[in-house]
Amino acid sequence: MKNKILSYLGQTLLTLLFRLNRLEVSGEEHIRKAQAEGVPVLLVTWHGRVVYGAYWIYRAKLHPWTVASRHGDGEIMAQIVKRWGYKLIRGSSSKGSRAVLKKMKQVFTSPDNMVAITSDGPKGPARIAKPGSIKLARKYRARIIVIAGASTKYWQFNSWDNFRIPKPFGTVKILVGAPLEIPLDRDLEADEESRLVSDYLNNYQDECDRSCSGS
Repeated sequence: MKNKILSYLGQTLLTLLFRLNRLEVSGEEHIRKAQAEGVPVLLVTWHGRVVYGAYWIYRAKLHPWTVASRHGDGEIMAQIVKRWGYKLIRGSSSKGSRAVLKKMKQVFTSPDNMVAITSDGPKGPARIAKPGSIKLARKYRARIIVIAGASTKYWQFNSWDNFRIPKPFGTVKILVGAPLEIPLDRDLEADEESRLVSDYLNNYQDECDRSCSGS
């Protein structure tokens, strides 16, 4: 009951904060193109900026699947995004990972074939991608597409991921990146795959941050 109440409060607060900002989006065509072609899609973002991508995905009516923990803050966020139209895959990289990957296989081979993840979640280290989901996405030829988010005004928490939410009366920017290109016939070790994906996400996230800082 406590988590349910907190999730309603959190949803109300986040929705209000985003609506009190001007929203600017670029690169949405990359997702729409994949949808038009009917190919599987893996949307990736960093845990510290998850609310930016989560809100825009809701506004864009994408309705993806997403991996969600049943514990603590993860359950609160899960309930928020569920009311935003997400479908939940229960588990995490540390608990229930086998079941998560099994469900993702089913999603990638179905018509309802879009999954959104935080690539460094749920406990980090920050901005270093975990390779399991990426390996699976490549196996099923899913488009791997980053959603980076930033705002000109924000609160930043003293957490492992430097979690941010927007302050009112600024601009929220969403940058949807071109799909990550890794040749399907190239076998990668886990650390190389993690580095390639991390560089991909960080390049777009840094670009999005710079656009909000005016530099």
